[in-house]
Amino acid sequence: MGLEHYLKNKYLKAGQYILSYIYNEQKQGRTFALFFYQSLIEKSSEFLNLDSETLDKRLKSRGLIEIVHNHVQLTYRGYYAIEGDRIDPFGALFRIQNGNSEFSPSKIAKKKGKSNRRRILTKKQGKKDYDDLLNEDL
Repeated sequence: MGLEHYLKNKYLKAGQYILSYIYNEQKQGRTFALFFYQSLIEKSSEFLNLDSETLDKRLKSRGLIEIVHNHVQLTYRGYYAIEGDRIDPFGALFRIQNGNSEFSPSKIAKKKGKSNRRRILTKKQGKKDYDDLLNEDL
């Protein structure tokens, strides 16, 4: 667990650095060339002793950046991650999801006060499937 956690934190820091760099360039109205992005990935992965392909895949697969006409741009999700998500945005996007994670979809829904639609719990009926309750005559 210790080594995995250490590596996740390193990827997290590298991802934060790269996203903030791209964000600052776009905020000032400049485009960020694909060549500079690739060199930034290589330098940060070399500095932190990480795999550059994995770092690149993590940024792209989570929908944080997109490549358009040899330029790298932040997506809406990337902007949202930088400008402020209340629940640790980079952690939620970079962490491996599991049932015990505080960022699992069910726990986020509970924090926001949304109920789980798959199961409904009432005092009289106990637990029943949502579909069964819809098919019952009320």
